Amino acid sequence: LGIPFETSLELDLANENAYWLRGVFTPDFAKGASILMGYNSDDEVLYGVGYKCSDKCFLSTELSAEGDTSFRISYSF
Repeated sequence: LGIPFETSLELDLANENAYWLRGVFTPDFAKGASILMGYNSDDEVLYGVGYKCSDKCFLSTELSAEGDTSFRISYSF
């Protein structure tokens, strides 16, 4: 029973000082569900949940310490 962990670093090309660092935990028993944690250039800690709908589609929601909520649908081509 493993717990895969992935990290990502995203940069905003329009604003060279903006970035997001995220970690995603996806336990095998969760059937595609994951827990997200991150940090951004505004010194905010982010956390949330996600779900891998298919090999190409991923849904997630993130909540910041300030109370901002974002919903994301990611699709890979």
